[in-house]
Amino acid sequence: MTTLVPEEFAPLERQSTAELIAERLRIAIMRGVLAPGAQLGEASLAAQFAVSRGPLREAMQRLVSEGLLCSERNRGIFVIELTDADVHNVYRSRTAIERAALECIMSGDTVTAYRRLLVPVAVMTEAAARGDMIAVTDADQNFHEVLVDCSGSPGCAAPCARCCWRPGCCWVSYREPTRTSASRSVSTRCSARRSAPGTHPPPID
Repeated sequence: MTTLVPEEFAPLERQSTAELIAERLRIAIMRGVLAPGAQLGEASLAAQFAVSRGPLREAMQRLVSEGLLCSERNRGIFVIELTDADVHNVYRSRTAIERAALECIMSGDTVTAYRRLLVPVAVMTEAAARGDMIAVTDADQNFHEVLVDCSGSPGCAAPCARCCWRPGCCWVSYREPTRTSASRSVSTRCSARRSAPGTHPPPID
C-alpha cells in the first residue's frame, strides 16, 4: 500500500465557474481589454463565456468588492476609473504590504525567495527585450504576487489578494505600456534583486 505524505491528502482546489469568470475579467481589466469606464453588459458577457447570468453576476460582484468594478444604481456595472489620489493610495497600500513581506523574507529563507523571484524577473527581461508589453505587465504582476507569497504570512497575503490587481489598472488608466516604461520596471526589479541586504545566494544555472 502506498503511503502519501500529509500534504498530498489536502483537498483538491477546484475553481467554481464564478471564480473562473472573475479571473478572466481581472486579466481583461489588467490588460486594458476592458478599458477604464467601460460598461459590462450581462447578456453579451454571458454569451461570450457560454454561461448563465447567475455565475457571471457573482463574478462581477466579487470584482466590485475588490474595487476593480463599480456598480451604479439604474446604470449598471463599470470598470473603475482611477483618480490621482486613487493611484497614490493603491501604491501606498502595496508598499506597506510588501515592506512587511520583505521583513518576513529577510528573517527566513532568503535563498529560496531569491530563486523564486528570479523567475518573473527573467520573464520580464525577455518580454521587455522583444517589446511584448502584455507579457511584461503579467510578469511584473507575478513578481509582486511571488514576493508576498515568499513571506509565508497570511497577514500579508490576504490584503495583497485584494489590492494586487489595482496597480495594473493604474498602468492601463494612465498610459499604454511602452518599451521605455517596461525597461524601467525591469531595471528596478533587477536592482532590488542585486541589492537585497544579507542575501548572497549561489548563482542560478
